[in-house]
Amino acid sequence: EIFNLLFIIVFKMHYIGVALATVVSSAVSGILCFIYVMKKFPYIRPKLSDFKHNFKLCIRLIKVGIPMSIQNSIVGIGSMFYTAALNDMNAVYPGLITANVAAGKINGIFSSIQCSFLSSIATFVGQNFGAGRKDRIIKGVHSAMFCSCVVWVLGFVVCMILCEPFTRLFIDPTTGDAVLYFEDMLKYSRDIMFWYNLIGSPLLGAVAIYRTALQCIGHSPITIIGGGMEVFARVLMAYFGTKVLGLLAIYLVEPFAFFCADIIFVPLFYWYTRK
Repeated sequence: EIFNLLFIIVFKMHYIGVALATVVSSAVSGILCFIYVMKKFPYIRPKLSDFKHNFKLCIRLIKVGIPMSIQNSIVGIGSMFYTAALNDMNAVYPGLITANVAAGKINGIFSSIQCSFLSSIATFVGQNFGAGRKDRIIKGVHSAMFCSCVVWVLGFVVCMILCEPFTRLFIDPTTGDAVLYFEDMLKYSRDIMFWYNLIGSPLLGAVAIYRTALQCIGHSPITIIGGGMEVFARVLMAYFGTKVLGLLAIYLVEPFAFFCADIIFVPLFYWYTRK
């Protein structure tokens, strides 16, 4: 987000700045993480003897990795349908796409915090699953959900209070379509942030935590079902919900998709851990 603001607002690079910010931020993040790990944990520094083929380990990694990659692809496909519906609605509500992009960037600040629990819960659940400590797995998931709820409340309060100044960071009212539709864009942005942070944020936290926990206790393939539910929910709300709910359906696409995934992930997690 810092590089987005730097390249778009300071350097005036527009869409090129967005692409460049993504590349630069990923590169900087990767390099810093590599340096930190190499200095902090010398015992995991790779040695020449580590570079040897292990067929059984490759098979295990493939069994875990392929379902996870399919899961990510399915979510991306669902987002394509959502974007297509958003383009259609923009003809009726000018400025909706611009407002959605701005609100998405702001929501992404707190969503990235919630999704960061993926790393911690993956390590915690994986270690305790190997140790056979089911009680600690459940306790860890519940603790992660508590932290996620704290982020949810904080994000909702901050976004509702600072909605307009946040939106102005990404939309200049003196240029482009904003000259004509800025007040509408501001309203759309506020509504998107309201519904996303009120309903979508806690549901996203549950998706991230319970899906990761399922993957780490050896049930990665089953998470594809949850991904399929997300696609179904996005298509249903984007193409059919808009005919009934109108613009409200656009605001509820993401929360509804997360909800449909949660009704798969949450019960399955407790069912598997009980077994």
